[in-house]
Amino acid sequence: MTDFEPGTIARVPFPYPDRLTLQHRPGLVVATGLGPQRDKLWAVMVTSAENPRWPGDVSLIEDHAAAG
Repeated sequence: MTDFEPGTIARVPFPYPDRLTLQHRPGLVVATGLGPQRDKLWAVMVTSAENPRWPGDVSLIEDHAAAG
């Protein structure tokens, strides 16, 4: 496994609840070294989609176009 640090943006395969497939999306690494073999990481999806917010959603940058 590649060494990731918290705060890294990585390409992560995310599952979709309405499809039997994974789609690679950008993810923000939150924590690493998880699981019995310490080979897991925790990442959250990064998206600019303008969908209704879910409970717990966090806006990282209000003006993502200005952030590049």
